[in-house]
Amino acid sequence: MMKKINIVRSWLIGSFVLFGITSCTAGFEDANRPGHETSLEELGRDDYAVSSFITELQNFAFPEQENTYQNTEDLIGNYLGRYMTYVKPDFSVKNYTCFNASDDWKIVPWRDVFAKATSSFNAVAVLTQEEGPMYALALILRAQLMLRFTDTYGPLPIGVEEDANAYSSQEKVYSHLIETLDKAISIITPLVETNPGLVLKADADKVYGGKMNQWCKFANSLKLRMAIRMRFVNQDEAQRIAVEAYKAGVIEQNEDNCAITYIPNGQYKTSVDWGDSRACADLESYMNGFGDPRIYQYFKNTEEYGRRSVVGCRAGANVTNKDLAMKKYSAANIEEDSRGMWMTAAEMTFCRAEGAMLGWDMGGTPGALYN
Repeated sequence: MMKKINIVRSWLIGSFVLFGITSCTAGFEDANRPGHETSLEELGRDDYAVSSFITELQNFAFPEQENTYQNTEDLIGNYLGRYMTYVKPDFSVKNYTCFNASDDWKIVPWRDVFAKATSSFNAVAVLTQEEGPMYALALILRAQLMLRFTDTYGPLPIGVEEDANAYSSQEKVYSHLIETLDKAISIITPLVETNPGLVLKADADKVYGGKMNQWCKFANSLKLRMAIRMRFVNQDEAQRIAVEAYKAGVIEQNEDNCAITYIPNGQYKTSVDWGDSRACADLESYMNGFGDPRIYQYFKNTEEYGRRSVVGCRAGANVTNKDLAMKKYSAANIEEDSRGMWMTAAEMTFCRAEGAMLGWDMGGTPGALYN
């Protein structure tokens, strides 16, 4: 797949270079093309090129590949959120948990994901001429990815300033992402209203199998997630966006959860296979303390346990013996072929409960939605 994507990217770059060359070179590309490689026209058939870049964008927007997952999700969000923590001695000196992560760690998401994802999105924009449902899908995937990046780094270069390479404030990034999600929704909604079961390029879509009504729900759900985060800064605008998103249709049932198939699952590799991460004591203490039965869905039993079968490791602990820590603390309860979960009906109902608490029209009372 990566080879084919690189072929497409090479043809795109080549097409821009050759655009102004006169007809004396007509047919030059085909005459010199290796017989085993496809032409740009062939790659364009059945939206093959667009589909390849959509698949690549999904891998960036929902990074489950083990190295990317560890560097962009596990070491950052899972650890700072106190869901998991590291038990690898190499991570004990400098890390996000202790707020002294090395520059090498901090640059990886930017270097390995942001630039490549931007390139993939731009390719889709060119190939679709910024029209149609595949372009709308690319806008949604870009919004998912950019939201994670602005919440990680703050200001981003999103191409809306006078200098296209200049950084925009996080406020402007959020506004831009809302606008692009609205554009995507405006493209998809009329299509699914006419044909609720519309499926496009199922083979290229590892999340929803090409079901456009589910992508529309995900786009609205992203807006609701953003509105809840915005409400501490601009509550009136947050309310407008939240109510608009809810009434347009967010994820309310588990069958609409946003989950991607990538084998092996990223967290399976980092926690179970490699043993680099274990349950964090913060979350484990809360769940054990309140007798929360979901703890056994989250974490495996330890290999050696006494009073508790699920045991968490203290965040920021100076772990010096990984083999011992792997036995003492609980791994994530996840399998190699588990789907990576990125947005759920539970999260959206929780967001609606928070909105209802503020007096927003979220279709229920805070208590009923929370419960």
